[in-house]
Amino acid sequence: PSYAEIEKMCDYYLAKGQGIQSGRMSRLLYELANGVKGLISPLRIEGDQLRARVLHLESLMTQWTEVFGFATEPSEVLQRPLARSPIELRDKLNELGEENDDLKCKLESALVNTQLAEKACRTALAEREQAHRVEMQQLRRAHAAELSEMVAMLRAGAALIQGPGKATVPAV
Repeated sequence: PSYAEIEKMCDYYLAKGQGIQSGRMSRLLYELANGVKGLISPLRIEGDQLRARVLHLESLMTQWTEVFGFATEPSEVLQRPLARSPIELRDKLNELGEENDDLKCKLESALVNTQLAEKACRTALAEREQAHRVEMQQLRRAHAAELSEMVAMLRAGAALIQGPGKATVPAV
């Protein structure tokens, strides 16, 4: 219901009860009062809701101004890098979200590449360590053979010096 409907209803009952001085007039005025109350009640609720919405929007605008400032000239809006409207903010958030997704993909790719490189390094180190072990075993064997040869030569030399069967060079 609108205020025009309230006025129309009041006019209808006033015209209907005009000049009547009886109990009927009282009843009509009573009906008019109840009808007006019935029409005004939803309007009052609607007005309260509208005022609450306006207060909420004013609060949001105050927060927006506190965060992003207030531009008085359109040229100021163009000069500032920050978003100046909810649409600009949404667009900027979407842009940053896409950039974030792109960076996540690059990071995941870099992690995979790093893991592959680390695995290759570990494999290369393990191969080098194995080759080193083999080389050390060969050197030990060669050194042991050389020592055995030297010991044999020392024994032979000691046997020549002392005579047959009297060699005293300890075994290695």
